[in-house]
Amino acid sequence: MLPVILGLETTALTLREREIIDRLQPAGYILFSRNIESVEQTRALTDELRARSLNFQPVVGIDQEGGRVIRTAALGLQLPGAADLASFGSVASIIETAIVSTFTLRQLGFNTNFAPVLDLASPSPQANALPSRCWGAEAQQVLAYAGIFNRNQRHYGLMTCGKHFPGMGKAETDPHSDLPVIHATLEEFIAEDIVPFMALDDELSGVMLAHILLPDIDPDNPASLSRTLIEQILRERLDYRGLVYTDDLCMGAIARTLPPHLSVPRALEAGCDLPLVCHNVMDIIDGIAEGIARICPQTMHDTIRRVEYNMHKSCVPPKFSQKQWDKLMSRADTLCRTVPSVGSAPGSPVQQY
Repeated sequence: MLPVILGLETTALTLREREIIDRLQPAGYILFSRNIESVEQTRALTDELRARSLNFQPVVGIDQEGGRVIRTAALGLQLPGAADLASFGSVASIIETAIVSTFTLRQLGFNTNFAPVLDLASPSPQANALPSRCWGAEAQQVLAYAGIFNRNQRHYGLMTCGKHFPGMGKAETDPHSDLPVIHATLEEFIAEDIVPFMALDDELSGVMLAHILLPDIDPDNPASLSRTLIEQILRERLDYRGLVYTDDLCMGAIARTLPPHLSVPRALEAGCDLPLVCHNVMDIIDGIAEGIARICPQTMHDTIRRVEYNMHKSCVPPKFSQKQWDKLMSRADTLCRTVPSVGSAPGSPVQQY
């Protein structure tokens, strides 16, 4: 198993992708809008990804937050986002959104949703990719609402992922373009931004690391490549035992200075389990694999053991049912008509993938 999550080129595996998957056996995949054309095509693609994974359950994931981060628009499937649901203030609507999201994703063959967002919204909207994606500006509100969403996704069969640790709500730039720098001490983060992660620790299947530089905590490494943040704080101080992902290492925050064949091994050496590499993967995957091969064998053994242990608990998607799908689409439509949108937000590549 190659401990990395890969993005794919299009709506079906190319011959080159099949060869690489069969040879390298990636631990998992993330699908974007570019990979989703129809219900039948999506389910065929996710089924093939599982079939090509030998002797392990791969991560088959998606960013399905709702609102402006939804990857199923081509299927006519829309869902309210976190800010919409928080503003509406209906716990029943949050539960219904989580359930509809879970069952539609399982029908499509996914076992992992890279949600909920646990970042605290900035009091003044920043162009940092987060506006409209957060459950609130106060830690307790985020904890309450995101906790309900997460709990119901887990209960009905999806692995989840809280993001973006240790919290990037204060960032003033979009990590898709540049590396944000946040000047705050660890004590300040623990008092506020980290609260939702701490409180939901045992309920999160995964945690995704932010691409942010925190000079007061680790002046030399972004959080996603920081052994201080991953091992000393997340694993040891918070005693987190689930999977640890990076955000996409092809984002400008990292890739401007460190290409994936270097950043992926660094993330793994820092304690991450599954780095994400989401764009133009086939051109760089062999270099990534060569870099991983040079990592200490004991480190890789521990990483792969954690991945296998956690993914063993994931649920195999059910057989597709058109009747079930149609009912879920009707419920999704009702939600979108019931929960009003909070309006537009600064543009970001995150909504275009």
